[in-house]
Parts: sequence; structure tokens; C-alpha cells
Amino acid sequence: MRKKSLLVLVAGLCLALIITALPFMAGCAPGGAEVYKVCITQIATHPDLDSNRQGIIDALAEKGFVEGENIEYIVRNAEGDMTAAASIADYFVSLEPDVINAITTPSAQAVAPLPGIESRVKFKPLKQRPIEE
Repeated sequence: MRKKSLLVLVAGLCLALIITALPFMAGCAPGGAEVYKVCITQIATHPDLDSNRQGIIDALAEKGFVEGENIEYIVRNAEGDMTAAASIADYFVSLEPDVINAITTPSAQAVAPLPGIESRVKFKPLKQRPIEE
């Protein structure tokens, strides 16, 4: 139970950071003429990672971000292939998004060294290891 609570807390903090940063990155609040571009990359299909991705989308929807109106999601999955992760990272940087969310360390490692993303906010959720009692 403590493991799940800690995982939910960490994921919640990541979502709060995204929700807080996104409106300021383009200089206006949701509902304006601006359409935010959010790129999400994950290294593989896994229930925890898929849940994190959907949690980001759901949390932003709760704050008024509606896909097709004021936000666009570009989601890619490397399916465990680091070469694909690097290609996805290059593609995302070429799109010049407002936010790149790299789910897991390998995806973040593919994105982090690329030029042209210094002003982008990058997040990665942390997976909690079991706590010994």
C-alpha cells in the first residue's frame, strides 16, 4: 500500500509540474488562440507507463486543455528499441513543441543531449522500488 501511495504521489508531482509550466511556456492561459504542442515519448508499452501517459492527458484535460482546440499531443513509443527512442527524440525536437515529456530514464536520455531543447521542459516519472518493512 505504501508503495502505491508513493508512486501516486510522485506521478502527481510530475503532473502538477506539467500543468503549472505549460501555460507559462507560451505566455497565455488555456482557451486562448494558442495551440500547445505536447510530445510524449515512452520506451515501451507497460501498464505503469501507459497509465502515466494517460494521466498527463487526463490532468491537462481537467485544467481545460482540449485536444484539437488548445492542445495537440504527439505520442510515440520506442517499444524497447534505443535506436527508435533516439529517432523519436530527434523528430520531437524538429517539431519545436512546448513540452517534451520523456517517460522513463531511457527516453529522457535520448532527449536530453539534443540541441535545441534548452527551453523545453522535460519530465520523467520515477518508479518506486518496493519498500522493505
